[in-house]
Amino acid sequence: MGVIMKKFICGKNSVLDAIENGIAIKMIYTSKPHLIKKINSAKIKVVKNSFLNSLTRENHQGFIAEIAEFNYFNIDEVIIDKPNIVLMLDHLQDPRNFGAILRSANAFGVKHVIIPKNRSVKMTPAAAKVSSGGYVGIKIIRVNSLINAAEKLRKNSF
Repeated sequence: MGVIMKKFICGKNSVLDAIENGIAIKMIYTSKPHLIKKINSAKIKVVKNSFLNSLTRENHQGFIAEIAEFNYFNIDEVIIDKPNIVLMLDHLQDPRNFGAILRSANAFGVKHVIIPKNRSVKMTPAAAKVSSGGYVGIKIIRVNSLINAAEKLRKNSF
């Protein structure tokens, strides 16, 4: 396991997807208590919209889930898992594009995505929301150098 980062998932459907996919949720904040019926969780706090707006600038639709953590993985996970497909992304800056790529990658069965640590997007609430739960089950690996990562994978029969 790698670096741990505090995260929020924004939007009703994204929060529901997180619950359905077993993502560890610390707390669900909502300003729409009449829609809580669909969520069976004791970790729900009814708050004002101003509180939700203070947590994020994303379009939260009255729902924000605080997830326990987001773990980036090490390149060795790829070598251990031996997937058929590994997706490497370079100089990707826009978290919404990253989320869309993760959603598509998930649909095509990609389970390992490698991104550089520098000059690249990180997993953000915007990326999580746009991915529509597509990041669930994908190991996102951050490396210092994509060239070195590709060479390491090549030396390990990739």
